[in-house]
Amino acid sequence: MPNDDEIAEAGLPPPEENAHGADLPDKTLAHLVNAVLALAEDLHEASIPWWDPLTGLQVLLFTTIVRGGGVTRTDLGRDCRTSRGAISPGLASLVRQGYVTDTPAGVDSVLTLGPAGRDLLERIGHARVSWIRHALRAHPHLSADDAQRLIDAVEHLRGSDGPPR
Repeated sequence: MPNDDEIAEAGLPPPEENAHGADLPDKTLAHLVNAVLALAEDLHEASIPWWDPLTGLQVLLFTTIVRGGGVTRTDLGRDCRTSRGAISPGLASLVRQGYVTDTPAGVDSVLTLGPAGRDLLERIGHARVSWIRHALRAHPHLSADDAQRLIDAVEHLRGSDGPPR
């Protein structure tokens, strides 16, 4: 990081003390958004082979169930923005293959991960870690401290209870 003399010699204004990230220009924040989205898309693309034999709709249903930790069919339809009838064939296949468990609970039922679903998540997790490790090795100037700062920043942006609403 340049010191005050180097900043002055370069003709740059001094950095604001404790400047807040929210005060960055829209163009800079848009660049941050695009970088985070591109990274998420790269990770998704790298994991596509591991989702086989699931369809795109089944991946959406599965990841919604994972995020919910246990959802009803009504919740699933609402969260996926589609009708129960549209999700029924794909969901039935997920249950039949053991990716999802369907447990009766009153009027509806609760959908949770099945044994095959937990195995799938583990394989995809390993694939994503491998992708990140490969990306970090391609950029040897990024230190372990840099990686930890990135983790901390992303976790802070998401907040302890998930994204801001």
